[in-house]
Amino acid sequence: MRQLVLSAFIVAGLSGPALAGALNEVPVSMPSPYRPMSSASNLSSFQPKPQLRAMAHRWGFGLDSLPGTGGSGPGGSLVAQPNAVALRWWATDRMAVDLLAAGSASNAGAGGSNGSGNVPLQGYGGGLSFKYNLSEPSRDLLVQMVAKGSYAMAQPSSGTSGVAGSSQQYTTTAGFLGLGFEAFVPGWDWLSLEGSAGAAVTKLDLKAGAASGASPGGVQGGTTAGLGGGNGFSPLNLSIHVYF
Repeated sequence: MRQLVLSAFIVAGLSGPALAGALNEVPVSMPSPYRPMSSASNLSSFQPKPQLRAMAHRWGFGLDSLPGTGGSGPGGSLVAQPNAVALRWWATDRMAVDLLAAGSASNAGAGGSNGSGNVPLQGYGGGLSFKYNLSEPSRDLLVQMVAKGSYAMAQPSSGTSGVAGSSQQYTTTAGFLGLGFEAFVPGWDWLSLEGSAGAAVTKLDLKAGAASGASPGGVQGGTTAGLGGGNGFSPLNLSIHVYF
């Protein structure tokens, strides 16, 4: 019995301050349920995508193409020659509007069928062009949707009355829809080269008069649809713009 009581006192003494001090000297590490956030790779998914080239509210001036001002008949090149001045305004970073104006003078006869061979012609016209940025493969390259509409008139120059075919008058209404690109010259953010390809619808009206003293002729008209060319927008269009 005495041994049992002595053992109880020994255990009680060890479970007191001495036992507590011994336990405090033993390092205890508890596993943390949280892991530290890894490197910036975990944040990459939250990074915003690169924005489009800042174009909103910029103005530009350049050369573009507008059909029907020369009064030539069907035919022509697949690539339109720039013959109009264009004033451009970017409403947003994606949408731009062009105001087109053109005028020309030519010694060629109206389609070569007026009987005189060379009746001087003068023409003028105007139109609108809309561009919408679809994507930006690189900072200096924009892929765009292009839509154009125009109206033009060509007629013989003054001083040709009495010449056969001198009262012929062409009016051309045309529309164009296609895809294009705008490429900025690296290092020159103020200069861009453009090209587009698409389909055009053209309405050509010919008011065929007669020489002085003869009865006036009738009105011939027609509508053609396809890839354009001739008096309409050519399938391929090239232009250049300077921004300021």
